[in-house]
Amino acid sequence: MENESLLFDTSYIVSFCIVNDTNHVKAKELAEYLQTFSRKYTSNMVYAETATVLSQRLGKKEANILLDIFCQSGVVELFVDQPFHEMCKVEYSTWKNKNVSFIDMTSAILSRQEKIASIVSFDRHFIELGKKYGFKVIGI
Repeated sequence: MENESLLFDTSYIVSFCIVNDTNHVKAKELAEYLQTFSRKYTSNMVYAETATVLSQRLGKKEANILLDIFCQSGVVELFVDQPFHEMCKVEYSTWKNKNVSFIDMTSAILSRQEKIASIVSFDRHFIELGKKYGFKVIGI
């Protein structure tokens, strides 16, 4: 059975790429299931965050190789433009949970706007975001 749409969060991508990450085994186990989604997305914001984390933890060369592989896997990168960014700033300023990053907020709002059914993440606060913005969380 094919699922509809999925957005990748940094926490999943990093866990999948880094063998000694605490969620690496879980990320690998989810990988086959995630292939059942017909449309897979990430955002330019998630890409930037992922590139930074991978570079810091693995080095620039390894990070670039892994990012190239990810980008060539059929995942579509959605771009946050200025008006959307401004809307997210307003929404973020009203959010009370200190653990929700600005990038996670943009992912949640982007999922609502683009009608993306699920986000794959190991960040627990996505459960709260999913309830408000109407997406399922995979990985928790």
